[in-house]
Amino acid sequence: MKAYRTELDPTRAQASLIRQYCGVARFAYNWYLDCAQAYYRENGLFLTGYSFSKALNNSTRPDWFTAAPSKAVKHAIMNAEKAFRRFFNHQGGYPRYKRRGNRDSYYVIGSIHVQRHRIRLPKLGWVRLKEKGYIPTGRTPKSATVGIVNGRCYVSCLYDMDNPLPAPATGEPLGMDVGLKNLAILSDGTVFDNADTSGRIRKLERRKRRLERSLARSRSVAQTLRRTTVGEHQNRTHASGVRRVGEATAKLADHRTPERERHDEEPSPRARPAQAGSGDVP
Repeated sequence: MKAYRTELDPTRAQASLIRQYCGVARFAYNWYLDCAQAYYRENGLFLTGYSFSKALNNSTRPDWFTAAPSKAVKHAIMNAEKAFRRFFNHQGGYPRYKRRGNRDSYYVIGSIHVQRHRIRLPKLGWVRLKEKGYIPTGRTPKSATVGIVNGRCYVSCLYDMDNPLPAPATGEPLGMDVGLKNLAILSDGTVFDNADTSGRIRKLERRKRRLERSLARSRSVAQTLRRTTVGEHQNRTHASGVRRVGEATAKLADHRTPERERHDEEPSPRARPAQAGSGDVP
């Protein structure tokens, strides 16, 4: 199994539906917690998610509740049941209610089709993707999870992938010593210098540390002023800080990756024969 997560570019109507479906899944999760607690207090028995879902389907529900995908409601109920079972088996704490804005998401299966630049989801239709060509198009996803993080919509597609067996090792064995002064020293005498000493990488690391400190300060203020108008503005500032930290991390990784890829694809211009007494690995 392998998951591919990318950002969506929905229309205003689609974004409104995504928020509505996330709210229905959260409501179903909290509803089961309420009923399971009341059922246990009255009868001393555990209310299974299947029994609650069956009773829910035979009852009268509002239109906004039935508008959401049925699998999203069923999956939220089964997640709540799993949380209770983990609590009774001493594998986790007591289940807590979900609140809006904290990992809002819902689960769908069924007619999910992926193209290079868009994805078709149940009840939403075709939704544009911001990162084109990342999700595989040759197979049908087993399931998808649509969520909202800092006001942005994401989709995570789960694929049933075949894991081929690793190829048998061939050639002569090669030893490698990873150190601090040098990135690596091979047993044949090749030395690779540390790639993290360039001025550009050090500058990016300093910028990332500054952004992380600023993000930590904004998080504490946002928690204090969550319910006020000032707090709503601070929450948006915090979300912007999260995105800036992520962009700085990605940029730092982009500057480091090519250096290591060149080690695998071609001889590095920084590789040199080891000098006498450099500590060859036997």
